[in-house]
Amino acid sequence: MVHYKLHYFDLYGRAEPIRMMFHLAEQTFEDRRFSFAEWPEIKKNETPSLFLFGQGPILEVDDKKIAQSLAIYRFVANTFGFTGFAGNSLMDRAQMDMIVDYYTDYLTKIADWYVVKAGYKPGDEEELRKTLLDPNRKIFFENLQGFIEKEGTGYIVGDKVSYADLTLLNHIDIFTRNYDEYLHGYPVMQDYVSRLRNLPLLREYLAERPDRPR
Repeated sequence: MVHYKLHYFDLYGRAEPIRMMFHLAEQTFEDRRFSFAEWPEIKKNETPSLFLFGQGPILEVDDKKIAQSLAIYRFVANTFGFTGFAGNSLMDRAQMDMIVDYYTDYLTKIADWYVVKAGYKPGDEEELRKTLLDPNRKIFFENLQGFIEKEGTGYIVGDKVSYADLTLLNHIDIFTRNYDEYLHGYPVMQDYVSRLRNLPLLREYLAERPDRPR
């Protein structure tokens, strides 16, 4: 039997879509969580033997290691493809990759707002929200709503929950904890998120997981 071990901070962050997929696939895995206080010593002692590039998450699959969150998402999605995580065709996979890559572009554009809002650096959060987050958020959510409406299945790609859906859900979960009105004005996104949260196995996981700020 394959042994999976995930290494990441005790946060949702970049690891939560991986945890969600394992839960939805009903696959056991070892979830190693550590604090920011523990990280410098862990990084010093376990780079590059485990943390190949000095950062997490890392997924161990028996004696192999995978770094980079998107690479891990795609590996897990393809491994448990019967669930729909990786779609039903190469075109589905390409569309999912496209959506997730678009999401990472969006994150880059709004990063300055988030690091100020989360307290990682000083700055004028309200000004950054008005001039940086909100204009980019409008474009991002309007585009996503268009994809969801065109697909007509309730999912961003295909007819089953995918790694792209879980990536977006995790992002929205984290950002709405920092900005209550993050989805305000985007009813299609609100319905989409509610539908995902109420998938039976996912609803169970979300109710039982540790509550974290980000």
